[in-house]
Amino acid sequence: MSSCRWTRGGGEAACDRFIVSRYRDQRPDELIVSRIGDLRRVQAALRVKGAKRIKITLPRRGLKYDLLQLCKDNYEYRMTHERTYT
Repeated sequence: MSSCRWTRGGGEAACDRFIVSRYRDQRPDELIVSRIGDLRRVQAALRVKGAKRIKITLPRRGLKYDLLQLCKDNYEYRMTHERTYT
């Protein structure tokens, strides 16, 4: 992230910071995300010379959208049940 300056705050900027920090070293071929603040900035921060560019997908319908919904449902279920046992 040396070439990018990230502002503090929540929302989409926080999502962008998380994506860059999480996937800077272990780069998948594709990231499927439900939201992103600045697509070009995130791609630039994840770019590595000589490596294939990471495909970042923001699905609105179809199988990838359904997968994101499943992840969201699983997260909500887990958070609900963890609160009841803690």
